[in-house]
Amino acid sequence: MTAPNLWGDLSNLEAVRTPASILREQAQKLAELTDYTLNGDVTVGKYGDRFQVTLRIVAPALNDYRLELIRVVHPIDIWPLQMRDVLAEEDYEASSEEEFVTHLGGILSSAQVKRVIAMLISQSGS
Repeated sequence: MTAPNLWGDLSNLEAVRTPASILREQAQKLAELTDYTLNGDVTVGKYGDRFQVTLRIVAPALNDYRLELIRVVHPIDIWPLQMRDVLAEEDYEASSEEEFVTHLGGILSSAQVKRVIAMLISQSGS
């Protein structure tokens, strides 16, 4: 006897853009913008009953040197989330994808991050 489906129809569930997927997009952009001299690495882990997502810059030519840039902690339903600019040691809260992207853009385009990228590219021999 086959067990009945008690879950209902799951084929039309709404896809949600997550902080991890947004950070992965930016990790790929970093690789493209630096001609793959640098890469971005995004990891997702558990932080108590929440998710922790981390974005690091990776320099393959420097023995895979990794520098943590951003740490995001969020509940299963994502919002509100907390994010940390690791280099500047600043914390932000975002209540929507739009707020998250605004804070993220400010961090990634900051003078401090650009300086780090320039130093890593220089030391990578490119």
